[in-house]
Amino acid sequence: LGVCAFINIAVVAIFINKKSKLPLLSWITFTGLPGVLIFFSGMRQCLAISITMLSTYWIEKKKPIKFVLTVLLAWTFHASSILFLAAYPMYHIKLTDIKKAAFVIMIPAVYMMKGVLFPILSRILKDDVEVENTGAGMLFVIFIGIYLVLIFLNSYTKKKEDGYINLFYIACVCQAFSGLNQLVVRVGYYFMIYLIIALPNTIYGIKDDEKPLGGKAFMIGYAAVFGAFLLYG
Repeated sequence: LGVCAFINIAVVAIFINKKSKLPLLSWITFTGLPGVLIFFSGMRQCLAISITMLSTYWIEKKKPIKFVLTVLLAWTFHASSILFLAAYPMYHIKLTDIKKAAFVIMIPAVYMMKGVLFPILSRILKDDVEVENTGAGMLFVIFIGIYLVLIFLNSYTKKKEDGYINLFYIACVCQAFSGLNQLVVRVGYYFMIYLIIALPNTIYGIKDDEKPLGGKAFMIGYAAVFGAFLLYG
């Protein structure tokens, strides 16, 4: 388990080093994610998460066959990783105003229909998954708030972070089922990890020397995210 934890943290470190514009903020965000503990306790799934993180390279390069093969490798470690196949089309969706509105409306719609959708999803994950009260509803609200902040700030950045924000959106949808079963929440771990890039890079993007309030907005955003995730972590 110790070796697996080292591998997983190494993958996260490489990912942050390659993709994050604010590495320290990425690490603080990582420690505040609810799925961080699985990197030190769930051997099979954490390895699957690390592999799916590496598969992001093929998503960005638009190599679907190599992406699918990498996800299938992750699937040999944990069956839930097969749902990460949704990441490829989702990553390449451009967030127009209409799509933003549709995505936001879809989240409460999924939440209201979760009782109908859960049996379908449970068959994909595991047969006869029973409904149980996990008490994780508050995290769903927090995730929605973070997503709304991301799409709002992303509108003002020069370089859009649509891809990683879209992947985090899937985590929000998974979290809509959080009150029904912990297994569905664990599927969200594959997607919520991308918040460590989406959030810092979006905060960095609002820093614009040409705008009078750009620097101040960046500092406020940085301090707010740093403090919130450090406290939560």
